[in-house]
Amino acid sequence: MVLHMLHSSRQLDICMALLSEQDTLLVMDFNIILAEPKRFEGLPCAISVLCEPGQTLSNLNTKSITAESISDTDWVELLCAHPRNMAWA
Repeated sequence: MVLHMLHSSRQLDICMALLSEQDTLLVMDFNIILAEPKRFEGLPCAISVLCEPGQTLSNLNTKSITAESISDTDWVELLCAHPRNMAWA
């Protein structure tokens, strides 16, 4: 059960190769998914996106990707819920 925090798309392929059903992928910048939405389809784990107040995921969820919008507080809760975390820069 790992929280993978994706800060950019540079290491996206390596990150995706390590994802399992028990993991969570936290996309730190909404624009990463918007730039290449097809790459995020069919992932084995939950996807969360750190959003600014008022930012919406409505465009994202219509492209066959289901992601949960989370706040800074939710991010801290995810960190506490996952015994391990990886940061992908």
